[in-house]
Amino acid sequence: MIAHSLGNMVVSSMIQDYGLQVSKYIMCNSAVPAEAYDASPSLRVPQLVHPDWEEYPTNSWAANWHTLFANEPNDDRKLLGWPGRFANVSQYAVNFYSTGDEVLELLEDNDINILTGITSWYVQYSWHHQELFKGRGLFVGLGATDWSGWNIEENILGVNKISVAEALQMTDADFKTNTVFYCYPSSMNQPTIPLLVRGAHLTQGIPALTPATGTTSIGGDLMSGNMIDMNDSNGGISRINGWPVRSMYLNRWLHSDIKDVSYFFNFIVYEKIIEKGVLQ
Repeated sequence: MIAHSLGNMVVSSMIQDYGLQVSKYIMCNSAVPAEAYDASPSLRVPQLVHPDWEEYPTNSWAANWHTLFANEPNDDRKLLGWPGRFANVSQYAVNFYSTGDEVLELLEDNDINILTGITSWYVQYSWHHQELFKGRGLFVGLGATDWSGWNIEENILGVNKISVAEALQMTDADFKTNTVFYCYPSSMNQPTIPLLVRGAHLTQGIPALTPATGTTSIGGDLMSGNMIDMNDSNGGISRINGWPVRSMYLNRWLHSDIKDVSYFFNFIVYEKIIEKGVLQ
């Protein structure tokens, strides 16, 4: 099985949730949080934490809401998190990622707004916008949602319902019943949550704390042989015939270059897919 970009969300769910049997799974420029396959905290990056939440304790974030219910086996809220979401998929995966991917690229910090990365290409930092805009309200811009996320619940005066000082004094038990984030919609806070509803919450209301798999090597030493950086012409995909230069991105391997660039330039990646997929 081979998938590109967000198609990897579909295929990963088919394998994890519906028992699709594969011998090899080729992930190309995967637009899925790296933590979904590799839950290691070392993959987390600070620029995916919204500035308004930097001083709040991490156990108050919507991204970590699931951890509060980890010891409650019959509570589906423990499943409302990205870490390990597709843990069973990694054993089949070969990750063709690109450190030059402009769509999945992260800004160097979390100072991102609706105009960040808006150029004639209209795609740079799309992933970063998507994750930092979760819960911030539809008025923020394209990709924003009003589901939980980085939305801080306010009182009738427009002041944060729970201040940073108050949150620092609260326990996990407190956050279970009194969230800092605006817990919306109500299905977010139910002990029984159907699979498809959980998926909706993850995509619209649970921010990722790691970069996308399509820019990241995952799995540590155990998976190093199945991690291929297409942007690396030395240790990744060699570029025998050079590479077309595109304005501001120079000679980077971009998000859709596996299909947008002529076979004359990118044929080596297909040969590598054949090799890794044992297709010949």
